[in-house]
Amino acid sequence: MIVCLVNNVFGAIFCEEWKYLFRNAELNAETLRNHCFAGHLRDSNLRSVVWRVLLKVLPYERLEWRRILNDRRADYTELKRRLNTNPRAEVFMDDPNLNNPLSQKDENPWNQFFIDEGLRDSIQKDVDRTFPELQFFQSHTTKRIMSDILFVYSKQNSHVSYRQGMHEILAPILFVIYFDHRSFEHLSEQNALTGFTDFELETLKALNDPAYLEHDAYTLFQQLMFLLEGFYANHDMDDVTSRKENQRPFQYPSSPGDFQTELLNRLTYIHERLLPEVDSLLYRHLHSLNIPPQLYGIRWLRLLFGREFPLHDLLYLWDVLFADSPVLGLCEEVFLALLVQIRHLLLCGDYSSTLQYLMRYPPTADIHVFVQLVLHLKEPKKYPKPKNLALYSHLTLAGKTHPNQDRSVSRFANGVSNGKPKSNVLSKIARPALSANSTPLMKRPENGMNGAAEMVPLKLAVPMDTNNAEPDLELMKEQICILQSRLNDADLKARKAAKDLLETAEYLEQKEEIGNQELCTIADELREMALVLRNDMLMEMERRRADSINRRPMTAEHFQLIQMNQDPVANVQPAKATPRSGEMVELHFARKKNF
Repeated sequence: MIVCLVNNVFGAIFCEEWKYLFRNAELNAETLRNHCFAGHLRDSNLRSVVWRVLLKVLPYERLEWRRILNDRRADYTELKRRLNTNPRAEVFMDDPNLNNPLSQKDENPWNQFFIDEGLRDSIQKDVDRTFPELQFFQSHTTKRIMSDILFVYSKQNSHVSYRQGMHEILAPILFVIYFDHRSFEHLSEQNALTGFTDFELETLKALNDPAYLEHDAYTLFQQLMFLLEGFYANHDMDDVTSRKENQRPFQYPSSPGDFQTELLNRLTYIHERLLPEVDSLLYRHLHSLNIPPQLYGIRWLRLLFGREFPLHDLLYLWDVLFADSPVLGLCEEVFLALLVQIRHLLLCGDYSSTLQYLMRYPPTADIHVFVQLVLHLKEPKKYPKPKNLALYSHLTLAGKTHPNQDRSVSRFANGVSNGKPKSNVLSKIARPALSANSTPLMKRPENGMNGAAEMVPLKLAVPMDTNNAEPDLELMKEQICILQSRLNDADLKARKAAKDLLETAEYLEQKEEIGNQELCTIADELREMALVLRNDMLMEMERRRADSINRRPMTAEHFQLIQMNQDPVANVQPAKATPRSGEMVELHFARKKNF
């Protein structure tokens, strides 16, 4: 019964969102924009529908959707049939002199067949490397669909053909459409779609027909690539290092003889015009290190920042990019926000460390805060600047230790600097401005069973130099981010455990029909455990909220009474278990979002 109730709740939420967005015969573009900007699509089953409307695959006139879907699907079927060359087809079997694998005639179908096979091999190599950490992209069916879509697109758009990186544009699209299909199928099987008219149900069935997953993904991918085509145009951009007239891989495109493309023009505009206005100090630093935007920006723009965010965060960022007017108009602000967010790491680094952070961007702690920064850069008077920007500078997006972390450990082992950074003058200028709002670390009392949450300042043996303490403060902020991430992981595991218990109980209920009373008893116990687990999570979140409200505000006097503990990187002693009442307060209490 609990499972049915949960499904009915999800069905009601799905119905309400549909009514809010699509109940009117003519959609409201502003409503879709606000819905995407607020992050409401992160736990929605209508994301693929919204994307198709925003990218103009489907019109705002909802009455035309089913006809357009049928037409586009038929077009892809015919296109796929026509572009697949089969030299063994009957139409080529009449003349053995022409239809011969050894023949060099231009009309020989085997020539085109071998060219197509080479193209498929190139595509397949990239497809096999797509999101290796996600099981969905490792299935044979998913790989086949991606390969076919990319092959048809490259054949149909021969002026662009296939370029490395296109598979990472297709992957999120296929992922979103597939899981919207599965969600709708599940709600249909549970009879949870009770709030729709007959016309709306037929429209939803047409939108979420799993038989046309490949067709719909191709249509949406083709429309997005139409907007990104200039970034993939074939101007020998991918082989810049082979140019004999230039011994260095990249240089600033300042000389008139340098080739120009839309991608290079966009990068030059961002770096030379926009960045100095937003952060002139960072611009001069990158220019002094001779790091042109082509080194890292080509990948950022071509992949729509797909390597800089985990998939669930990337989908939200794409929601915002698609909902803005014009579509993808926020790409420049996202580019700038990525630089501004790690400016404290870039300004204090030399050429090697700076390039490492740009090429292996550290994970962002909160994508919502990052989007607020993007919107602030776009319209500073309308959107306030976010205050709590945070990232995991010690990690890469894959969860491994960042290459620059080894440098930090060697320089600040045991809290003592072993050497001055190479850009020492710049560091002295930048650090006071970078960490004026740093939150100092306060030590909790160790006595008492409750582990009281009151912050107790400790006396300093030596007056603290805030400039020299800056690296320690940055490391402490990183440690807080790590603890927050572990806390969020624990909440996620608890939710997953509760869900598994409910699914097991449902399975045992089916076994109950056989007449096994013991299985029925076990199912009831599992339900009780799941409810207790969920109730504990809710009570814990309320307790954290209350703790955050009761915590005393930080004052300037506290900052002077802080005792810097041992550096987190150099700490070799195992961490003590934190009392339950002394756990960290969750930074954000918004509803957890999956995608």
